[in-house]
Amino acid sequence: MTKKVWDITNLIEELDPKKGGTTEAQRGGPSFDSAEKNPALAATLSIFLWGGGQIYNNNIRTGLILALSMIGSWGTFYLLLTNWSAIFDYLKGIGLTPINIILLFLFLYIIVMLVWFGNIISAYWQAEKRRSKPFNGTEHPLLSGIASTLIPGWGQIINGQPKKGAIYLFSFFVGLFCLTVIISSTVLWPSIDMEHEMSTFETILLVSLILIFIASLLWIINVFDAILVAFEPVKKESMGKRLRYSINRIKSRRNQIELWQRMKVTFFLILLLIFSVAISYSVFPKEYYYNTLTSLSRDLNKNGMKVLPAFIQDTADAIFHKKQKQHNPEKNSI
Repeated sequence: MTKKVWDITNLIEELDPKKGGTTEAQRGGPSFDSAEKNPALAATLSIFLWGGGQIYNNNIRTGLILALSMIGSWGTFYLLLTNWSAIFDYLKGIGLTPINIILLFLFLYIIVMLVWFGNIISAYWQAEKRRSKPFNGTEHPLLSGIASTLIPGWGQIINGQPKKGAIYLFSFFVGLFCLTVIISSTVLWPSIDMEHEMSTFETILLVSLILIFIASLLWIINVFDAILVAFEPVKKESMGKRLRYSINRIKSRRNQIELWQRMKVTFFLILLLIFSVAISYSVFPKEYYYNTLTSLSRDLNKNGMKVLPAFIQDTADAIFHKKQKQHNPEKNSI
């Protein structure tokens, strides 16, 4: 029967060789057994080199194909950046409209993002399936926190939570895609000359802005989640099992004290988040954000956009209640 994380056992007896127990060194550790593949390492290799995790898992053929695909994808991306005008004019010459050209390249970019994402998740599960023991991740909060700060979901993968890591990692790729759309809009917008195509591109840009905002929030949440789970490995279990574990621990006064000690970490992280928001608000008051959004709306309007500036201005007015003040002036003013 598989031993669960929430089982409370006599660790002293387990680790005492005189009583028939084994030490952690004798067992080789649950996460880094030299005879087992490390799923977190496999996924990490595939983050930076497509197919790196597959090669680590001894799946050489697939790994090499993915590595060559990475070289081809980024090589094509480089050629596209350096020869954009010539490629764009050629595609227009064969009958494609500007918005169709943009949609074509966005579709190809989505394919690249999906291959990158899939190769990471595949590398993790390939390593996990070849293990004789389940991978329980590491217990290094600093490592998990740094990893999730750099790439959302990476810390969860290191913690041995592939499903949660996949969700955060997917949000990262969505944010990366949207950021690319926003940055490239300064180059793409002048090439669009038809009104209905302008409206379509503005809608794409607006959706990208909304998604990148959501992805940014998930990025912050994922850092806190990775650190908390690394401090308390029991959080890797399902909510029902964690509830039973908590009830068992609360029955003991000594465990109540330990529970409070662990809760202090959560409390400290929440205070840190509140403090960061307070500092941000004191340095940049709400008028700063309103004026910035209004200025952005005007600049976009000057460039011929209609949908996006209207949305930004309406959103700013709604958040800061500016329209109410404009339409309802003080009656008692002299």
